[in-house]
Amino acid sequence: MAKKINRRKFLASLVLSGMSLYTAGWWFFKVRKRDATGFIIAIIRKKLSYLKIEKKELIAFARVHQARMPENWRYYASWAGIFRPIYAVADIFKFAPNSDEFRQFEEYTMMQFLLSSDFFIYDADESRSLKFREYYDLRELECENPFAKFE
Repeated sequence: MAKKINRRKFLASLVLSGMSLYTAGWWFFKVRKRDATGFIIAIIRKKLSYLKIEKKELIAFARVHQARMPENWRYYASWAGIFRPIYAVADIFKFAPNSDEFRQFEEYTMMQFLLSSDFFIYDADESRSLKFREYYDLRELECENPFAKFE
């Protein structure tokens, strides 16, 4: 006698199959390559939503920023990117066991973006569109001053 499948079991198996395919695809295309650019862009868009930032500027910063990140953070950030659509509207990492580290990563990423852009050069003008200049690293840019005024 063949077992009859009902609608609830069919929908549950469909959802679980979709989630497993999404996770496997995320691992194959993002985590395996340690690509965290999407999550870095999501952090900046969420935390600096009041600023005008073009997508190409965000992508340029995210590529450089992820290249400078330690390997273990690239791994965590690439996995965290799987929750990017939910992260854009809710604070989902406050329930994570290492939520303090995620907060530090968010703050560090936001600070690095602002220092790497022309935000402080133009007196923190929120009405202008930000441009990514170069990655701000105090150890490499000894004479660089992000607060300098260029007339």
